[in-house]
Amino acid sequence: MTEIGTKETFNQDDLVSPVDAKSRYQLMPSLLSSYGIHRYRLPTSAGNRVLVAEEQHPLITMEPAFKHATASINAMGHEIPGVSAYHTGVNNIYNEIIVKFLKHAGEYVSPSVTTADAYMWGVTEGFPIVSRNSSFGDFSRTYVVGAYGALKAMEDVVIDTSKTMLADRMQPAEGRSISLNHLLRVLAENGGGDLPWKAADSLSLYTRFARMNKHFHLPAGPNGSADSVVVGVPERGNVTLSSTAQGDAVRFFLPPGARAILNDNGHADFIDESSVFQFNHDTYADPGEQMRTKYDRQYDRLVDEIRRFGFTEKNQQQLKELAQQFEQLAASEPTHYRETMADVIAKHRRFWRYPGWESVNQAVQTVLGRAPTQPQGTEELDTQPVQTPENIDASAGG
Repeated sequence: MTEIGTKETFNQDDLVSPVDAKSRYQLMPSLLSSYGIHRYRLPTSAGNRVLVAEEQHPLITMEPAFKHATASINAMGHEIPGVSAYHTGVNNIYNEIIVKFLKHAGEYVSPSVTTADAYMWGVTEGFPIVSRNSSFGDFSRTYVVGAYGALKAMEDVVIDTSKTMLADRMQPAEGRSISLNHLLRVLAENGGGDLPWKAADSLSLYTRFARMNKHFHLPAGPNGSADSVVVGVPERGNVTLSSTAQGDAVRFFLPPGARAILNDNGHADFIDESSVFQFNHDTYADPGEQMRTKYDRQYDRLVDEIRRFGFTEKNQQQLKELAQQFEQLAASEPTHYRETMADVIAKHRRFWRYPGWESVNQAVQTVLGRAPTQPQGTEELDTQPVQTPENIDASAGG
């Protein structure tokens, strides 16, 4: 799952597909909108407007993409068909893989068969059947293999965490605004040049801001100087940062410590503190077993049943009840983990309300004629927060 961006776009954030999927994760417009990822324009002191394309910043799109992938995986009960569903669409896996496997691969159907077995049949022996009059073609056939190849290529690479971008994502408070030139000058005159911008000190603060906020289509500015006092904001890049623009939230990134400088120098009310999300080395750390509840473990067992063709009305009802429990837990304990899990299971439930699910349910009853058997040995499902779509086609990339 972590190599979806590599498989989709080689991690290029500005690519747009022929069907208008955007970002390195190739998310469809309806999905971007459902996650509050928008495009808008900011006015400048020169009178022009600067485009902000939020889908072009990986720290805005990463988590939605991984939530969608996790929900797809859980809806299929297994990572292999789930990752394929992320690309080709949940209904495609329902109708072209699972249903056709049950109807045409009787010699392989047994009490121990899994959705991964169905997928492997669909991309090998069953591919002529699966691909006939279907959008599940050669590219869909090789999608998971390509993602796995990207993973293997990176498997032994040691990640230099000293190069990790540490940043706070934030939004101005309602009714507050500031020019980029003024914001950067406050930072420059109060030690902001020494903050971890992850860019050379020889660059102006404007250029460092632009590199940290690649979703802002800012014009090039002059070089700075080693003392980091030169702000270097051109008039055509001197945007006004306000709470909203064209009705959408204005979000940008500053390095850790920048908010404290603003607060201590006359701008304590500029940032909406409830909007702040910190990206650091602990953002996606394992939350620990103490954060998991009996409902998380029930969800684990449910996903394991789905893996064994547990597409039953009983399991759909349990999924509905668990989704309600997860929503209540997130409301009473609004941690990142609980909110993430509530979002994942809600999307899983949405995928189980797609038309293709009914076809799978009928095929399971007709061919298997039973509820799934109890597993011989359950696999532990990773339900930790993803490092981290639900559009009408159930497809991320079209």
